[in-house]
Amino acid sequence: MLVCCVMPVEASDFHLEEYKALRKEIEWLLQDYRALERNIAVVCGGLLTWLFAQKHSSQAWSPQDLAWIIPFLFAGLGSVRAWGIFKAFDVYHEYIVKIEEAFSAGMNLGGWEHFLNTQTQEKKDKRRTIGASKFAYMFWISLDVVTFLVGLIFSCHLLKYPG
Repeated sequence: MLVCCVMPVEASDFHLEEYKALRKEIEWLLQDYRALERNIAVVCGGLLTWLFAQKHSSQAWSPQDLAWIIPFLFAGLGSVRAWGIFKAFDVYHEYIVKIEEAFSAGMNLGGWEHFLNTQTQEKKDKRRTIGASKFAYMFWISLDVVTFLVGLIFSCHLLKYPG
């Protein structure tokens, strides 16, 4: 049987440490997101570059033409992962708001998450209103649409490619 000692800790000290830990987790999640964005863009660009450089058959369609769909699959999977990261940010946001409420009782300061709420009260998705978040949503939508269209056009031979 495992017995643990209980140390007397002020609730405020615990929540301050928890707040710091959550902010650190958010930093790690943001680094993960940026790496995901960069890596998926490099993979899709590399695959498309390689596909354009290949010799293609003059047939109307061949099984090798399915390779044009692979960049879209990477982009789609990256979008799903990015969406999961965005949802994790929302969970952190909601919890940090509660911590900020507890520490700013009676004061108008509130903290960053409260400031974000006051700036975007009329909007449903607060994260989409910040410039970097707007770009992130546009990045994934653009990447998905472009890789899908390129895959569709070249796998179905709707356009002649120089390869």
